[in-house]
Amino acid sequence: MRPSEFSLKNKTLNEFCFCGGEKSIWGKSQKLVVTKCQSCKSLNSSFLIEVEGKSWEEPYVSENFLKSLQLRREIQSIQIIKAIKQFEFDQPILDYGCGQGVLINALLKSGFKAFGADLNPQVAGENIVKLDKPWELPSRPWNSTVLLDVLEHHRNPVNFIEKIGAGQVMLKVPSSTGPSVMFARVLFKFKNPRLLERLFLSDDPHPHFWLFSKRGLRKLGFDSGYKYQRVIRMTEFGREIGARVRVRSNAPVGPFLWTLGLINQIVGKYWSDTNVVVLSRTPMKRSIQNQAIS
Repeated sequence: MRPSEFSLKNKTLNEFCFCGGEKSIWGKSQKLVVTKCQSCKSLNSSFLIEVEGKSWEEPYVSENFLKSLQLRREIQSIQIIKAIKQFEFDQPILDYGCGQGVLINALLKSGFKAFGADLNPQVAGENIVKLDKPWELPSRPWNSTVLLDVLEHHRNPVNFIEKIGAGQVMLKVPSSTGPSVMFARVLFKFKNPRLLERLFLSDDPHPHFWLFSKRGLRKLGFDSGYKYQRVIRMTEFGREIGARVRVRSNAPVGPFLWTLGLINQIVGKYWSDTNVVVLSRTPMKRSIQNQAIS
């Protein structure tokens, strides 16, 4: 066994977090093992059950899920575009993992030069690039990148941010200390793992490997060659949480989720289940990057 790994029930787990800190087992259920970084406090999952299929097709999502997600994305796009203008993102802008195309459409309507890329895009057009394999980068040039709910699906997020190499990067990732996650962590400790399993998307073929702390995101930016500029406060969901929990269509959603969603809608501006951060390279590094992609 390599020093950087340990085993649990025939599953090999990386002992170190993306930030370089040591991880320890925080909890386990029949579906996953959760480890916690002792340095940055981010949570990492290792799944004991593998799921086949595509994330955007039944039975993994429902029509209500897609509608509620699109509505929330439209609300969030307003804040995202405001931040892009404030930090003067270089164009063209790549919306990596564009999904339903809500943000890319909003960017184009706002006059930005932008295009989207996704392995399984839900929209088509000249500004959409369909990727052939996971984590592939498009051949078209870009100067800034937005990744909304993408990086948590990558096992090594630092490597991917280094690879994507844009002058400015906006990341939207799930928080390890948001209200829903903290509630799920309490339930998990009391032998009720269902909510945390759902937040990690344990029933999905493309689950969440990470719930990020703010300290972890700062370290991720630094290790990738970026300056951590700002955290943007953004509500992740409200009373639509019941539709947003991504499970098989016939899976029951507990009644307590409605109350949890209402609480999130009220406190989400101050305490959210999502972290949104802006990272920027130094002018010299941005110049080198622009030369490399031109």
